[in-house]
Amino acid sequence: MSRFVIFVHLIWGRRNLLGMNISLALAAIIGVLVGATAIGMFCKARSVRVKRVAADNRGAALRVTPSDVALPVETQFGPEATLLQFSTQFCSKCPGTARLLKNEVSELAGVKHIEVDLTNQLDVAKRFNVLQTPTVLVLNGTGEVTARITGAPTAAVIRDELASLGALPFSVEHAEAIS
Repeated sequence: MSRFVIFVHLIWGRRNLLGMNISLALAAIIGVLVGATAIGMFCKARSVRVKRVAADNRGAALRVTPSDVALPVETQFGPEATLLQFSTQFCSKCPGTARLLKNEVSELAGVKHIEVDLTNQLDVAKRFNVLQTPTVLVLNGTGEVTARITGAPTAAVIRDELASLGALPFSVEHAEAIS
């Protein structure tokens, strides 16, 4: 027998070199691939991405006003920082994120949390390229976007962003040392 015939016999025969049925081997390979895909999707869904926003090539930063996000005219952003949260009615993580953000800014003077419901405001979602909710824009005192957080953030992520703006009364490291 030629080597090719032996190879074909081993691959397509009833059993391969390890004594395993080919259909069982294929089922095991497919199972491993499906499992790895599911784990990857789970990990990606739970991840939080923080992107620092720099000025564009002309040196201009993205500046947001309340009217840009369809808020009432009397709405004002915080004088030191604003956490602008984009959410939808169908977002399962948005209520928890809103509670976290409100809790983080509750004792900080000059910092506000504002939530914008994008369910019926697709133009706002498109303008700010919101592809996932919750998405939080961190604004400085002048309304310039300094960071974009996609996914459900942790308290540490929020504190880090506020500390980078100088909106915390003391450093995050100092707060962790106290607690």
